[in-house]
Amino acid sequence: RKDLTFVNRLSDALADRGYLADFDQSTHEADTGVTGISPEDEWWRRLESMIAAADVMVLAVSPDSAVSKVVDEEIAYARSLSKRIIAVTCRDIDFSKAPPRLSALNVNHWFLEDDFEFALNKLCSALDRDVNWLRIFSAYTVNAKAWFDAEKPGDKLLFGDEISAAEAWSARRP
Repeated sequence: RKDLTFVNRLSDALADRGYLADFDQSTHEADTGVTGISPEDEWWRRLESMIAAADVMVLAVSPDSAVSKVVDEEIAYARSLSKRIIAVTCRDIDFSKAPPRLSALNVNHWFLEDDFEFALNKLCSALDRDVNWLRIFSAYTVNAKAWFDAEKPGDKLLFGDEISAAEAWSARRP
């Protein structure tokens, strides 16, 4: 919550460049509906679906987010889905005191070391890397999550040509 000013600024800047930044307090509208978490949503379940749908997870790192149990769980969940995580510092932290999941990330200090626009350019370049492959990955992830949430058998998720397409896509992993 203490980083909301930075997160909103970053979200707005990304939206101006054509990206959809979806986070708990996001108010940007996507083609499929309003982003963020509404009072009607089951909070953690919605957060999981947001992470699953993301091509890339951008994590704002600060002394407060570093000690957040929720952020730690978000990292763990994103890792369990093999999501790319781009961690950027918005306030400097002591990484010797950071939890292991955060310390294991390659944290970028762009927003501390460079002016905002220059740092934003670096972030956008990282977001665009392998984006087409990542978008297909996100679609597979969302479909698989829905399938398993509905308790359907794993061996029935894909059939015939879908299996061949998924195998070919997987072989192209960057």
